[in-house]
Order: sequence, then structure tokens, then C-alpha cells
Amino acid sequence: MATKTTEQSYPSLPLAYELIMPTFDIVLKRLEAVERRVDNILRFGITFSLAVGGTVVAIQSTLENAVLFPGTFGLIVGLTTILLFLTFLIIGMSARTFGKVQMLDLSVLYESYIQSDINEYRQSILYRASRMIEYNQKLINRKAGIADWVVLLFVLELTTSLAWIWRLLTP
Repeated sequence: MATKTTEQSYPSLPLAYELIMPTFDIVLKRLEAVERRVDNILRFGITFSLAVGGTVVAIQSTLENAVLFPGTFGLIVGLTTILLFLTFLIIGMSARTFGKVQMLDLSVLYESYIQSDINEYRQSILYRASRMIEYNQKLINRKAGIADWVVLLFVLELTTSLAWIWRLLTP
């Protein structure tokens, strides 16, 4: 009985191989988009927080008897704003460094599969690439979830900052 060749066993292997390779580019572009989103939120949030700090200092310097945290409400809102900013900053910065993208290591492929038949080589690459793409997709989803939390923290900080400034301006 004749044994089937890899080509006979997996007739669509060349097509699958040609499709999986561009998928890496798509996954990396999605990951870059998520990381850009976090970076942009951080830049905007830090700029806004510095503006709030400058506004608070300006209000204090122009008003007589102005205090940084007027009353219990001012103390709670002011400290909450500062804590939200620090949390926003820590989570945002960790989102940038969290997780490592998995890519095909060409040296491993070369050393392990260079002697193989072309179809066996493609089959091995296809398997490895599909596992790495699955891992990278989960990484993207986790980073996107963290980006959502960063946005939420920024919105909360924005709200408490405006309440803090309002409290400083009202007697």
C-alpha cells in the first residue's frame, strides 16, 4: 500500500501557508493601534492634569484666603483627583509595557525544519504561526481592556478635577 505524501494528505496547505503569513501583519497593526490609543490617552491625560494643577495654583494665588482643599468636600475631591491621576498614570504606563508579542523565530525554523520537505516545513510554520497569532490576539484583547480602564479613570479624573476647581471658586 502506497503512503500518502504530505501534499496528498493536505492539499490546501500551500494556500493556508500563504494566508497565515499576512495575518501576522494584521495582528501587529491591531496591537500598534491599541498601544497608540493608550499613548494618546496618557499624553492627553497628563496634559490635562498639569493644566488642572496650574489652574488650582492660579486660583489660589488670586483669591484671598484660598486653600488647596477647601472644606471636607474639597479635601475629598482634591485627594480623589490626585489618586485617580496616579492610578491612571500607573495603569497606563504598565499597559504600554505589559505583554510581549510572539513572532516566528526564523533561526529556530531554520535549524529545525530546513532539511524538511517544503510541505512539512509549511505545515510546521502554519502550526506555530497559528498558536502565536492566538496568543497575540489574547494580548491585544487584554491591552484593549486595560485601555478601556485607562479611559474610564481619565473620565473620572476629569470629573473630580472640575468639581475640585468648582469648589475652589465657590465660597
